[in-house]
Amino acid sequence: QPQQPPPPQQQQQQPQQQQQQQQQPQQPQQQQQEQSIGANPQELEGARRVDHHQIGVNPQALNGDAMVRGVDQLHIELNPPVGDASSRLPSVRFVNQPKSKIRFRYESEEHTAGAVFGRLERSYPTIEIVNYDGPCNVIVSCVTVDSELEGPNPIRLHPNPIVSKGRHNTCINGFYEEAIHGNRRCTLDKLGIQKFKNKSLSKAELDRREPGVDHSYARNIDLYVVKLRIQVQLPYNARREAPILTDLSEPIFESKKYPDLKIEHLSHSSASVDGGLEMIILCDKIDAKDKVQVRFYEEKNGQFVWDVFVNIRTEDIHRQVAIKFKTPPYRDRHITVQVPVKVQLVNIRESSEPRSFLMIPRQRQGRNFRH
Repeated sequence: QPQQPPPPQQQQQQPQQQQQQQQQPQQPQQQQQEQSIGANPQELEGARRVDHHQIGVNPQALNGDAMVRGVDQLHIELNPPVGDASSRLPSVRFVNQPKSKIRFRYESEEHTAGAVFGRLERSYPTIEIVNYDGPCNVIVSCVTVDSELEGPNPIRLHPNPIVSKGRHNTCINGFYEEAIHGNRRCTLDKLGIQKFKNKSLSKAELDRREPGVDHSYARNIDLYVVKLRIQVQLPYNARREAPILTDLSEPIFESKKYPDLKIEHLSHSSASVDGGLEMIILCDKIDAKDKVQVRFYEEKNGQFVWDVFVNIRTEDIHRQVAIKFKTPPYRDRHITVQVPVKVQLVNIRESSEPRSFLMIPRQRQGRNFRH
C-alpha cells in the first residue's frame, strides 16, 4: 500500500529543523577568528586599536571593528604558520627594563641624544618572546604613563616619538620596527626618546600619527614621562591572521625634569631617642609635588626593625635644595648605647642613597654638628 503523507504539522516541522541545522554551523566571523588564533580579544585590543597601520597588518586578517588605515611602509611578509593551537599561547615580556631616568632630547638635539639604557649595568632594554621562536616583527612606541595592559586605563599613544640611534633610521611616525628571525630575545640598543616641543600641539600630532582616534586626553599628558610599548607581530597563519603580543615597560622619566634624589649634607649626624631635633638636609633639586619624605630606618639580619617616614610640607622646602624637619622618636627610648640607623630621602618614584645616622641615649643627648 502507498505510504500516507505526513500530517501537515510534521511537514511544517521538517523545514524548520532543516533551517536550524543550516544555521548551527554559522558562527560570527569574529568568534571564528579568535578561536583560530587562540587569543583573548581583550589582550589584543590595545594593539589592534592603535597602530596596525604602522606595522602592515592585512585588514582582512583583523576583526571587522579594528581600525586599519593602510600605511604599510614597514610591512614584512612572514610566511610560517603561528604554530600548534594546542600549545601554550605565545607572549612577550621585559627581562631587562629600561633605565628609570634618561634625557629626552628635542629634534634639534638629535645628534647628541643618548640611547635608552637598561637597568642592569652597561646594558640595554631586552625583551623575551615566550612559547615562540620563529621570525616576527618587533614594534616599539611611546605610550602614556597611565596606560595599562589589564585595568580600567586604556593604552594611549604618547606624542613623544621613538627615534633610532643607528646609522639607518628605521622609525616612521615615531614607531621603531625591527625584524628578528628565530631569536627568543631581542636587545633594543638603537632607541632614543625625542621630546615633543609644544604640549598645545600634542593633540594635532597624535591626530596626524593616529587618525580616527579620540586624542582629547592629550591636554593632560605629562611630556616628561612615558612607557615603552612592545608589540610583536607574529606571522600570518592560514586564515591570514597575524596575532600581536603586547607588553609595557615601567615608567621612564626625563632626567632633567625629574633629577635623582641625593643627600648632599646633613646638619646633624645624631639625635636623641626622644626625637624633636630640628635638622636641615641639603640636597639636589627636588619638586614639592613629588611628596618628598625623610625616612629613618634600622635593619637587622635583613629585616627592618624600625621604619619611620617624616612628611615634608611645601613650606619646609627652601629653593628646592634644602629641607627642614624634626627627627622622629626612636622605637626604644631606654637604650644605653648609641644605635646606628639610616636616613634617606624618598618620593613617589624612588629613594636616595642612605646616609649613616646615630640615635643617642637620653643621658648622652646633645647636638652633634657635622662640618
